[in-house]
Amino acid sequence: MAKETKDFHRIQLAAMPEFKVVEKDRKWLSYGYNNALCYELIDLLNQSSKHNALITSKVNYITGNGLKSKNNDAASVKVITSPNVMETGAELIVKLSMDAEVFGGYYLQLVFSKVGGKLTDFYHVPFQDVMPNEDSTKFLYEKNGKKTSFKNGIEFDAFDPKHRKGTSILYVRDYRVGSGVLTLPSYFSSLKYIKIDAEIANFNYNNIVSGFAAGTMIVLSNGKPETEEQIQEVIDGLKINTSGTDKAGEVIVYFA
Repeated sequence: MAKETKDFHRIQLAAMPEFKVVEKDRKWLSYGYNNALCYELIDLLNQSSKHNALITSKVNYITGNGLKSKNNDAASVKVITSPNVMETGAELIVKLSMDAEVFGGYYLQLVFSKVGGKLTDFYHVPFQDVMPNEDSTKFLYEKNGKKTSFKNGIEFDAFDPKHRKGTSILYVRDYRVGSGVLTLPSYFSSLKYIKIDAEIANFNYNNIVSGFAAGTMIVLSNGKPETEEQIQEVIDGLKINTSGTDKAGEVIVYFA
């Protein structure tokens, strides 16, 4: 809670999201409210250049030059050329590898034929858009579920090799001690350091653009103006002279 005095405001800094299992509708397991942690991991991937470079490099090593088949049988050729109508096998494996590195697992949607139970198509399912139940036998999927709170989610059964029919979900995850059904990425214990890297870049950027060091205090010893309008006029005047073109600089003004 912020502690306030007459002329100063002290603000409590935000904490990193934690791994917290939340049960939705007493059935589905979520990474915090509506998979909030998953979206935080995506944000960190886009904010930290070092973290992004490491994840991207690992994915490149995993995927290499794409997929090749030694036997060139019909099943292998289909996987390589057209696992579904939207992408090639090489494109699919990149998505799966990226999810595996960012989240610690991935989801595949498997589609079987009505006659014969043959696998006809398989699709990448964004990790952040899925919630498993407590024993990962069923899954709730909704595109952009964060925005809709998974209110219109579609329920799928887990893949069962003995019942190859309809559409099911294959959940592949790394084993993580104590995390149960929900997995975690290998870098989870380093999240704070990844966040620090992103914040340092943002801090330096704002300092350079504003032309004014963050956390600087200007003390005006002529007393405090009588009205709020006069106070704001003084502050606005100082900011014009000390901030960059995008007004990114932060100036603390104290009337003594």
